[in-house]
Amino acid sequence: MQFIELFPPLYKERDKTYAEIKKQLSPYGVCGLDFRELEQQEKKFVKKYFKEEVMPVLSPQIVDANHPFPHLLSKELYVVANLKQGDKTMLGIIPVPQYISNILYLPGYDIRYIRMEKIILEFIDLVFDQYQISDKNYIRVTRNADVSPDDEAYADSGDFRHVMQETLHKRRRMAVVRLEAANSLSKEMEKYFCEKFNIHPECIFRTKMPMKLDFIFAIADKLPDSKKTTLVDVPFSPQPSSMLAEGKVIPQIKKKDVLLCYPYESMEPFLQLIKEASTDPEV
Repeated sequence: MQFIELFPPLYKERDKTYAEIKKQLSPYGVCGLDFRELEQQEKKFVKKYFKEEVMPVLSPQIVDANHPFPHLLSKELYVVANLKQGDKTMLGIIPVPQYISNILYLPGYDIRYIRMEKIILEFIDLVFDQYQISDKNYIRVTRNADVSPDDEAYADSGDFRHVMQETLHKRRRMAVVRLEAANSLSKEMEKYFCEKFNIHPECIFRTKMPMKLDFIFAIADKLPDSKKTTLVDVPFSPQPSSMLAEGKVIPQIKKKDVLLCYPYESMEPFLQLIKEASTDPEV
């Protein structure tokens, strides 16, 4: 519980840092936008893209008395909302597809974009068009990944691949240890998720920055060379190890232990060690 109490200040610091970076990137034409910040023509462009490219591949689910709560994959995004039809209330869940781009670039010269979860959140009423929608949000769960098969399981198995296959499958189903939400959850929805995931309210965190940052690499690749020199760091060059001299490695490590720190130090001494060992009759 003491560790959990440390997280909210870290989330605030992270959100603040991300907001500052966004502000500094804006003069260079790199802008991540909310739907409300778009021009009218851009809103039409995004809506058309959603209806033609995104909506056909979505897999919306409704959770009610006849449809159980689905298994949410660890660290994947889900758009959620309360749905009401007459006197019935239920939960709508839309997994953000993994096989389409997680951002949509807007027309124009600059790198202006909107994230996919925000697009789905904006047009969720088109997906659940028969319902009244409230408490729109997108969430992500983190599951425990600490799987430690005992030594006997490894020793008795004839094929290590089967052991790892079972281990990874087990990890997909392990307990939820954190729930992140883009917007504040209502008390009813907070209680609902706590019951479904068997967590306490202290395990729920609101984040104002993206929950997945994979798209940053795509944006960096899209930068023109004129902006890359200013915005992208020069690739780091690993340094030679101060604990090893030039020449053969095996005689040196027979005299003393050597600690190599990756990725800060070069892997060349380790590769050299492998080469020497491959021709050493005592190995």
